[in-house]
Amino acid sequence: MKRKSPRRRLVVAAVALMTIGALTAAPAAAESAPVAEDDWYTVQPETILETYAEHRFDFTWGGEGTGDGEFELAVSVAIDKDDFVYVVDPNNHRVQKFTSNGAFVTKWGSQGSGDGQFQYPRGIAVDNNGYVYVADLDNYRIQKFTDTGTFVTKWGSQGSGDGQFNKPRGLAFDAAGFLYVTDRHNNRVQKFTADGTFVTEWGTAGGGAIQLDDPYGIAVDRHGRVFVADTDNDLIQVYRADGAFVRWFNGLGTLSSPVGVAGDA
Repeated sequence: MKRKSPRRRLVVAAVALMTIGALTAAPAAAESAPVAEDDWYTVQPETILETYAEHRFDFTWGGEGTGDGEFELAVSVAIDKDDFVYVVDPNNHRVQKFTSNGAFVTKWGSQGSGDGQFQYPRGIAVDNNGYVYVADLDNYRIQKFTDTGTFVTKWGSQGSGDGQFNKPRGLAFDAAGFLYVTDRHNNRVQKFTADGTFVTEWGTAGGGAIQLDDPYGIAVDRHGRVFVADTDNDLIQVYRADGAFVRWFNGLGTLSSPVGVAGDA
């Protein structure tokens, strides 16, 4: 029997959670100092990383291949308000949509540079209106679709200017409907409206505040704070919605090349 790679299966399970909201009077030794009004980010060393063994495994679906419900590297997942699950299948150059119990619904995409085509897509996000956004990595652009895969619009090109990209990776929306994109090889985050209008950007190459090294995953919490997986700095960087630096944390040294970040409700 051919051994399936675990990276090619979509797994629905609760494994570990980072606890970042516990209050204390002083920052942990391994953490950067927060700005004054963000003292809630100061955490107890013993609570910064908790693994919840009591969270049981639920189920899995998928396998290696090109058929419906199969994957060649399932790398990013997004869930809409109706609990449909969208999965980026980069080596098949497509997006697949499922019910929350793993039943296949539809798919779209093929390899190429035309509207609705992809070159190794990576990040995915769904806005409050149900539109699906995909980071089209090697086409250096963001594409927007309806929830059934109908192409709506696109923006971006290769470069380092405003609205240009050098390997766009992670996508995340805030509650106000702004889209944040990790522009990996430009070592920055860019912020857009839902129709692709450039708003602002932050980040330069390096290891200090407002500096990033190969950023990948991104998430926004209910307070509008932006969390970035700063992959090659082994950190999670935290910013306000305008790009102002808040702090970083690294799980007391337990993070190694983090690529994904997500928050619960």
